[in-house]
Amino acid sequence: MSGNNGRHGDGTFAKGNPGGPGRPRREREREYLAVLSEAVPLDKWRAIVERAVVDATAGDARSRDWISKYLVPEVVPEFEQEEVPREQKIENILTRVARLREFQEVSERLQRQQEKQEQQNDENE
Repeated sequence: MSGNNGRHGDGTFAKGNPGGPGRPRREREREYLAVLSEAVPLDKWRAIVERAVVDATAGDARSRDWISKYLVPEVVPEFEQEEVPREQKIENILTRVARLREFQEVSERLQRQQEKQEQQNDENE
């Protein structure tokens, strides 16, 4: 074993390496998720997402990037893996297409709402 924290020169684990602390226990993750869920209930989360959609539709790059991280992953590993059955690959593609269509529908609905609100504001002035 090398003197580099149980790793070889190329960074791989050397034989006999005891490993690190590993990933946190699921219970700990559940506790954090529970706190987050209490602080941001679904109705507030929906409002945050809807605002991001409006901003993204209006051209805000940061909102668009944030939304796209949830809808379009940077790398789709199952497409690169041979062991994933063709039917599963097709199902994964269809699921992503459905999510994109849903995003587009929500975006268009929010755009119409925003235009209607602007029109009402103009009429009231």
